[in-house]
Amino acid sequence: MTREESPLDLVRPKAALYFLMSVSCAIVLALFATTISAQAQSVSDFAGATYFEHVGLSPDGDHYSMVRFGQGGSSEARVYNRRTGRRVGGLTIPGGMDFTWVEWASNTTLLASVSTRFKVDGRKLHLPTARIFSYDIKERREPVILFDNEDRILRTNIQLNRVVDMLPADPDNIIMGAWRNGDFDLYYVNVENGQAARIAKGRQLTLAWFTDAGGQPSLRMDCVGKKCRKINLYRPEDGANPSDAKTDWRYLRSFEQNDSQDETFLKLQPIGPTGKADEFYVLDGRDELPRRSVRIFNVQTNEFVSTLYTDDTYDVSGILIDPKTRAYMGAQVWRDRIDNDLVDPELQEHMDELNKYFDGPWNVSLHEISEDRSAALVFASASNEPGAYYIYDFETRDTKRIVRVNRNLHNSIRTDTTVVSVPTRDGQQLTGYLTVPKQDANGKMVVLVHGGPEQRDVLDYDRDVQFLASRGYTVARVNFRGSSGYGRTFAQAGYRQWGGTMHTDVIDATVWFQKQHSIAPNETCIMGYSYGAYAALLAGAMQAQLYNCVIAGGGPTDLNQLLKDERKAYGSDSPQYAYWEKSIGERKTQRSELASISPVHLAKYYDDPILLVHGEYDRVVQPDHASQMESALLKAGQSVEYIELNGGHQYSTWSRKSDIIYLKKIEEFLAKHLPDNSTSSDEKVAP
Repeated sequence: MTREESPLDLVRPKAALYFLMSVSCAIVLALFATTISAQAQSVSDFAGATYFEHVGLSPDGDHYSMVRFGQGGSSEARVYNRRTGRRVGGLTIPGGMDFTWVEWASNTTLLASVSTRFKVDGRKLHLPTARIFSYDIKERREPVILFDNEDRILRTNIQLNRVVDMLPADPDNIIMGAWRNGDFDLYYVNVENGQAARIAKGRQLTLAWFTDAGGQPSLRMDCVGKKCRKINLYRPEDGANPSDAKTDWRYLRSFEQNDSQDETFLKLQPIGPTGKADEFYVLDGRDELPRRSVRIFNVQTNEFVSTLYTDDTYDVSGILIDPKTRAYMGAQVWRDRIDNDLVDPELQEHMDELNKYFDGPWNVSLHEISEDRSAALVFASASNEPGAYYIYDFETRDTKRIVRVNRNLHNSIRTDTTVVSVPTRDGQQLTGYLTVPKQDANGKMVVLVHGGPEQRDVLDYDRDVQFLASRGYTVARVNFRGSSGYGRTFAQAGYRQWGGTMHTDVIDATVWFQKQHSIAPNETCIMGYSYGAYAALLAGAMQAQLYNCVIAGGGPTDLNQLLKDERKAYGSDSPQYAYWEKSIGERKTQRSELASISPVHLAKYYDDPILLVHGEYDRVVQPDHASQMESALLKAGQSVEYIELNGGHQYSTWSRKSDIIYLKKIEEFLAKHLPDNSTSSDEKVAP
């Protein structure tokens, strides 16, 4: 699980196209390892292998930008002419700093959010500090730091990089939020000189701001109490100037946090204004609805104006909105691959042209579109391709690749991934994915369990899957009940089923894959990260006869302790703790039941070697879960290895060195415990 971003971060506008992929909740355990594959590729080719990120298209479509990450830790934002491909400028930052995002504020101005890195000096933690720099590609003058005239704000704000509105109609200014005197206020910031002026005053518990289609402050979102269980919405008083810091704001209504904490931060997640007063696009994921949909919501009348898009089977995963006209352009849905369902027939025709160009199992997404509809920035990836960015020309319909995210793995991955229907013991059919090496297959299988649990696997590039396949292993995955993406009923089917339906779905999938592909238990290992690590450890104890080894990274091993940790962190009356009780069980009344499905108490039932991996500074699942599991296994006389990596819970918090250690250890562990002539051990099945 990840700590939730602020809604302000989630709705930060793009320069040429609003695009929001629905994010998993802060408190849902997540499988952060994204994945890659290749035959005979080195570990370093896979570890930290995304060398190009933050690709963007200028509003007029004349230029594009990207960030290149160097091997020595430095990174550089580069700008190119779209038509000639010639580099025309850029911004370099030293090692120890990173670009967290780069976006176009206008046709000639590039904004770069730069942050320091998380560091530990002894017992002292240095949290990342973020600032925004403005770079003019035409003038090529020294970059300007935003809020340059506000020394106090620069000193007191750690994360000073949250943009509320890029103001497409005003190329010289943007709107940002910043803390001042303990309140979260709204500022009008000039990107040419960095000068900032306050336009709206918030409060200590202000969480986020929203502007209307004209760039005027229109909504303020405040927490009710420090635990932020309820959130109040406010709007400017009738007839008041919303850009006057002295304007009074009046109460509109309240939102509760989504008590399922499933992929949206609020029951109604505002995305952006529609262009009509008081109307906002929202992702509507309330518990009483069958699936998450795109709707228009009037914040003053508390009514839904219309439903723009809903799918019969799947949750909506993203919304496309034109930032200039605020017009709804379409929705994105992950079925097995990504589908773009667009309302404009002409734009859909171009999307069909792109899909025809890639002609295969590719996932093609519109990343940004120029304001004049002359060009689009497109990202395309596949299960055996890490992906690349392309420029699509609307007039000529030509598609030109501009950068691959990982040059080392291009055209070298030799695998096939197929979608399969996996039967369960109670007659259900689950979606699974099987990845098979095209060459050098060793006849061994790794069952890889995704995190969350309210996450899901898709038919796209996955780093760990492809790394395992590059070493000859067949990789099997399944979207067990409790996974997200298939609607509310499917997700809720996993509630309080951590040792029940979710577990038996993984077991049934293992047996089915083994039978279908003639793979024996002594040729099978189970692996997972975060929730997937818990699932792997539980399966390794409860059905030890099905596996020959277990790999578990960053996972909880004691469910009672996990609930205790969440209660301590958020409070017993918090929505976060309420979610975990709903998902896992009640610690007060089900303590013994939860202990019976906690791997730390099942150490004596393992008969397979176990590899434990955990981040040293993991604040989502405490490292104690891994160290206590190691102690329990050693006490029971089991075979266990434990490595602690320099980083947190998230894959992105690891250094490249830690990532290399992680992959090398997995490679060595599997080679040792899934040898060509491995033999089965005696069965021991937990009661």
